[in-house]
Amino acid sequence: IAWKGRERTKMYTLIDGVADIFPHKCVILNSEQQMIDFLHSSDSQFDDAHFNRVKAIIFSDARNRHSPHVLLQYLATNFASVIDFAYVHMNTDKPNKLAVANKMAARIGLDAAEIEPPSMYILRAPLIHTRLLQLYQGEQPTLQSLEDMGVYHVSLSSDVNSMQMFVEQYASPLVPKLDGTNFLEQCFFDATLESIEEDKICYVFAVNTEEASLLQSLFMFGQHVLASLAESVQFGWINCAQQTQFCSAMHVTPKADDRVRLVAIRAYHDHYKIFDDDSDGNDGVSRDLMLGDENIHSELVPKVVQWIKILEQEEMVFRDDDASAAAETVCTENNTENCKPKNIDTQQQDVIWKKGVSFPTKPAKWTDNIDVLGGLGSMFGLVGSGVGAGVSAVSTLVSSLLQIGFVMVIFLFLMPMLRMAR
Repeated sequence: IAWKGRERTKMYTLIDGVADIFPHKCVILNSEQQMIDFLHSSDSQFDDAHFNRVKAIIFSDARNRHSPHVLLQYLATNFASVIDFAYVHMNTDKPNKLAVANKMAARIGLDAAEIEPPSMYILRAPLIHTRLLQLYQGEQPTLQSLEDMGVYHVSLSSDVNSMQMFVEQYASPLVPKLDGTNFLEQCFFDATLESIEEDKICYVFAVNTEEASLLQSLFMFGQHVLASLAESVQFGWINCAQQTQFCSAMHVTPKADDRVRLVAIRAYHDHYKIFDDDSDGNDGVSRDLMLGDENIHSELVPKVVQWIKILEQEEMVFRDDDASAAAETVCTENNTENCKPKNIDTQQQDVIWKKGVSFPTKPAKWTDNIDVLGGLGSMFGLVGSGVGAGVSAVSTLVSSLLQIGFVMVIFLFLMPMLRMAR
């Protein structure tokens, strides 16, 4: 940076110079086509590399700035593994460029009057968000607000800590893909408390394939369910073809590739419950769900919403099948109503949780061949067992290794030193 004296050196030149040190940058968008490419609206890009990506778009009307601020470059570098950042400059001095910026804003469902620059809009479901806009074009949408569409507004601030906190809050997709590397973090970690929520329920969609149309229907269905709930809950999805032990242990593998199963998991209590739509008269055996576009506005969304509300109630009694069966038998023999749980309606009494939560495995990679812990995983019960067993096994293994290392230090170093001292 050329220093021309305090009076002659412009402050934004210094800021831009510092911003260049960050390796990851905000992508500068100058056209509507660049916005389309950034959102990955093409079905050909609907693949594993983009399932868990979040998009953040910044709109700024700064008069002396046409490139992202140093704070934005910092955020782009800090969240490079989970969020793609883009920057749109709204040049109010040039009507033609301002019109282009407004068209780019319309691509994420924003009217020109709604934009309050400088602002950041975080898309936690970028792939399905574009599909929703196409579906509702020319129609009255059932999802009214930006948050219902998976778009979250963050006003820009010069406070680095506040900005990082807000961005981190929305850094994960609404319906992320789950495996052994992110299951606990995505499902049960509370970012605000920086701790695991042991009582939290995670709702997981199980599929047999990652075919684009199936996942698109799954994401859209999940979007409508989340928009219908007053309180936020955690969704995710898992590929049973890659996680066979996880799915088979809890019987959540769909019977056909075009079907989906939904399971509620309380991992730290070792409880799970499969959603069962028995509206077709199959008496509780219809667990495979059809989530085509025609079913979005059907009765299935309200049923899932009601099911989730029941599970989320604090008065819910969690019990296994054996205890439930015994309780029902006693109630029948005594012919009394006093043994029924209080404050639980008829629907709640039918919610019986099962025990035996399995744990997803880490996706296999060629580097796993040299991973020592990977080889010992099955020996110590890390794969296919409950979450509590897995955590206990890791703790035992680490403790054993530390003890062995301590003994080796004593014999190899301390004992020879004591002999030499004599």
